[in-house]
Amino acid sequence: MTDLSGVRRKYGLPEGAKVEVFDYATVPTEELLRKVEELERRLRGGEDASLEDAAGANELAALKMEMDRRLREKETVVPLSRGFAKVLTPARIELIAAIRRADGFSSIKELSEKVGRPEKSVVRDLKILERHGLVTTRDVIDERGRRKAVAAGAQKIILVA
Repeated sequence: MTDLSGVRRKYGLPEGAKVEVFDYATVPTEELLRKVEELERRLRGGEDASLEDAAGANELAALKMEMDRRLREKETVVPLSRGFAKVLTPARIELIAAIRRADGFSSIKELSEKVGRPEKSVVRDLKILERHGLVTTRDVIDERGRRKAVAAGAQKIILVA
């Protein structure tokens, strides 16, 4: 429990000021990403920042710090729900296992060959897995041209009710 009177004193806020404290560590990764995108869209552009924009910028910075921490710690937070049960289908679990066995970045073509599935379905599943922090992707340009490289994401999955 956070001592709100201590927060008010630290920042010089009057006793009646509304103070909200967020624990981003328990926010599901997909929701965190959606909030980052929403704040970035809202804050894009304007030179004259309102107090609300400044608060949004601070929240955006906090959200990005939490995402960076999750990437460093190789963890993701997901809601314990029927929806998440649909995310971890046998085909996607097999795809995650193939990515982990590759020990580094693999191309989508390599992955589709390893799991014996069409590239289109592998791409669809990778997008879903990436949204939940279970894999990471990046664009790569090398001797084979431009391609999407895929690597294992979270090694630790935190389920929240």
